[in-house]
Amino acid sequence: MLMTSHGAGTRVGLLAVGVGLLMTVSPDPATAVGPGAPGHRVHPRAAPTITEFTVPTSKAHPFHITTGADGNLWFTERDANKIGRISPNGVFSEFQIPTPNARPTGIVLGPGDDVWFTESTSGKIGRINSDGVITEYTICGAGTGAEEIAYGPDNAAWYTNTESNHVGRITPFGAYSEYSIPTPHAGPHNIITGPTGRLWFTESGANKIGRLAIDGTFSEFSLPTAGSGPRGITSGSDGNLWVTEYTGNRIARMTTSGAITEYPVPTPAARPDTITPGPDDALWFVEARGNRIGRVDLDGVITEIRVPTASSQPRGLANGPDGNIWFTEELGNKIGRLNLTPTGPPPPLPATSGPTRASGTNTGADEPVPGRLRRSQGGPDVPVRRARTRTRPDRQRS
Repeated sequence: MLMTSHGAGTRVGLLAVGVGLLMTVSPDPATAVGPGAPGHRVHPRAAPTITEFTVPTSKAHPFHITTGADGNLWFTERDANKIGRISPNGVFSEFQIPTPNARPTGIVLGPGDDVWFTESTSGKIGRINSDGVITEYTICGAGTGAEEIAYGPDNAAWYTNTESNHVGRITPFGAYSEYSIPTPHAGPHNIITGPTGRLWFTESGANKIGRLAIDGTFSEFSLPTAGSGPRGITSGSDGNLWVTEYTGNRIARMTTSGAITEYPVPTPAARPDTITPGPDDALWFVEARGNRIGRVDLDGVITEIRVPTASSQPRGLANGPDGNIWFTEELGNKIGRLNLTPTGPPPPLPATSGPTRASGTNTGADEPVPGRLRRSQGGPDVPVRRARTRTRPDRQRS
């Protein structure tokens, strides 16, 4: 074990390496559904295969996953208190988090090409470099902490805290600021940098989508379906936001001005969760209870692929460096790979009729509200020179 002192944080590197148990399965034929239209079966060869790799630590509960700058996939192990890494060919490494029982949750490629992650019970944000050295920064009291995390447009990491109802910002040096969300008990969850260069996040408790400028100004947009429980959010190649409705069992498309269209998920009570853009201009999402990986194209046509391991509870997913979709299986204790290469993504699946565009539409937003700065701590917020222009892997958490 290596331990050194580094600024406001503690650095620890502890490494375990292994090769995951490999299983490749051709899943059930996909089902394609256009909203409002009956599904139809597709020949099995139209569905991509899924390969599963067993996490070395038993009952690790892998949660969210992201692509690192090193060309590997990085993921959180909530119950093992580790950060995991898997290469595209299935070789695992695991790194112990210094703080016990931290319950790492969100993870993203962030400032400095390090992978940043949240510790949902320790009140800390962590970062891990490609050598496996972990640095932790305290942002709030023990027993609470950040949930999800994103790389912001200002070379800082932004995170949500469900319990304290705020969105926070942490610089590469560990200085942090937090902003209270206007709606009480909003239940902020997933957060991304959107197409407008602002932060967008889901409010599961308030049934809204939030938008935050880096100056702390909030706007909020209500979803048409009551109690839909928005959870995952991402931006598509069409310049819109795409949202999963965890309890509403729908996928929502939202313009940056707040117009919302919803598409029902074919499997009942599927619990759609994390969502990410794929290499094929479609959006891919997990169905935690449906035990499927879903695909929605820009016209709202949804395709579902069953995960081979029963009741595996897929939770996070990411667009991998190899052109495949990678996902975590929280209860299956596996990392899954949806194989879109080398043959490429599956061909478009026609609906039996055109999609019904809106089961609900909302075109208005609440007035922008200046965010109240909750607190700021951790030393001077030193201006940071923007990173050089380059192509980065998918920066979202899953």
